[in-house]
Amino acid sequence: MDVGIAARVEYSRGPRAVSLALSAAGGGISVVVGPSGSGKSTLLRILAGLLTPDKGYIQVRDQPWFDHSKGIDLAPQQRRVGMVFQDYALFPNMSALDNVAFARRGREDRRQARKAAARFLAKVHMEGLQDRYPRELSGGQKQRVAVARALAREPDLLLLDEPFSAVDQVVRRKLREELLELSASLQCAVILVTHDLQEAAMLGQQVGVMHRGSLLQMGAREEIFYRPADVMAARLLDMRNILPAEVVSADGRETVVRWAGTLLSAYTTQRFQVGERIWAGIRPEHVLVVRRDGPRRPNEVSGTVSRMLFLGGQVQVSFQPDGAEEEVSLEFSEHLLPRFQVETGKPLRASLWRERLHLMRQGTDEA
Repeated sequence: MDVGIAARVEYSRGPRAVSLALSAAGGGISVVVGPSGSGKSTLLRILAGLLTPDKGYIQVRDQPWFDHSKGIDLAPQQRRVGMVFQDYALFPNMSALDNVAFARRGREDRRQARKAAARFLAKVHMEGLQDRYPRELSGGQKQRVAVARALAREPDLLLLDEPFSAVDQVVRRKLREELLELSASLQCAVILVTHDLQEAAMLGQQVGVMHRGSLLQMGAREEIFYRPADVMAARLLDMRNILPAEVVSADGRETVVRWAGTLLSAYTTQRFQVGERIWAGIRPEHVLVVRRDGPRRPNEVSGTVSRMLFLGGQVQVSFQPDGAEEEVSLEFSEHLLPRFQVETGKPLRASLWRERLHLMRQGTDEA
């Protein structure tokens, strides 16, 4: 992997202590997701040089930006970093063009800077709006200018701090698509922090989970969402079905566990001991509804629908399996309701997709 950034830092001052290690490749977007107050913005400010760690190192493209043991600590202006803040931080007395050109101050004369600024504004689809002031721009347009200004620094590291939190849902979706398209042409490492799981899943080639100042896990998107490292990470990633189970058999590839009197099988490379108490987790979209008159399916459970929530074409269903204390959540398309006869208070059959049933060792489930 082409490592654009590698960092291991500890920071204990301010409202949130941070202790973590991360690496991100040049090209593609690495997303760090976590609840408010988990230390995401503190992490970005450390990488940008706005906060100084107590110890550790930050290395970008093999160049040390910070190394406590060697006394290296580059000032923010010495780091080739572009940063997009939540509130855009545009200069109100400057046009869009001049806001972007400001990022090239000291590198070239004013004429060349404005020419380059126009080029970067075009990259974010702001042609024709370069003479407008921030007060004349919509939220989405301000965000595009902020991204163009960050890119105008021609950074080795691009940092985005919840960049779409201040715009409405429709604009947010469009900006995400544009960023994804833009990232394909960038050679620098890109780190975006957000509390939005949908955003992390859409944008993150690599995803990290942050909680109380620690990076619990970081890896490929599918690995993080489908195979979280522990129960805390699973809950933060909204893996709502986390079931206490006991290992019945394990042969190195398929493990069978007992949950609420039901035997469930999972394909896993992890090694478990017979009798070991573990957690079995599965995302709601991987719990499959079975037709009432259909054949029995692997990992099938039966129960009663307790509640339903309709969300724009999708339905979130909670049901109480027979003999279980825990409810199970599933999601499926609203147009399938008549076919499967899913109604509140009615019986329901469901199969926990064994290829997606993820087994985790016992530990705290407090997130």
